[in-house]
Amino acid sequence: MAIWVDNAELPHTVYRIFDKEKVLLYVGCTRSTFGRLGNHLCYQPWHREIDIISINWFDNWATAAKAEQEAINAEHPRYNKLIIPPKNVGRYAGIQTTRMPRGDGLTCPRCDGPKALGRAYCPPCTTAYSFERKRAMGWTPAYGGMACMKCGGPKVRANAKYCHTCRVEIDKEQRKGINKRYQIKKALIARGLIPKNPGTS
Repeated sequence: MAIWVDNAELPHTVYRIFDKEKVLLYVGCTRSTFGRLGNHLCYQPWHREIDIISINWFDNWATAAKAEQEAINAEHPRYNKLIIPPKNVGRYAGIQTTRMPRGDGLTCPRCDGPKALGRAYCPPCTTAYSFERKRAMGWTPAYGGMACMKCGGPKVRANAKYCHTCRVEIDKEQRKGINKRYQIKKALIARGLIPKNPGTS
């Protein structure tokens, strides 16, 4: 878990997730407890097993991270993957507080393009990452893939047919077609070739 240096001294929690039999499923450390738990409920394949959640508060990230790793090593939660030797727990926490997450914080680590401060990726890569996570959970988009069906470029939403640029162009063409049909109908009515209100006699 990488963390911004400015956030390292803020209060953090260590949370434990149990199933209905009180079997420990996962141990985590975070500053945004309910946001992290919401992610587990949305994206983890074991979210239906969650029944009990316990939370312990710590004064800063270093002490919370150390407590988290000690709990993982001692309690063996079912779904934790990052296992650190007990002798490295304190040193690991100290090293992590000096690191900046995902590069310099201003460049997207996936495409090297600019990204907003505090965001993991730029908007297109965020969409692509979200799509990859959903696909890993077995979700299939209605129109398949992240490529625009017209130009082949990246789409903003996986369930959209087209990228934003192509959508705007298609909307313009559709409006032109509607306007043209209206002008033709108006001309025919003016010449008396069709009634103004076809439903009336």
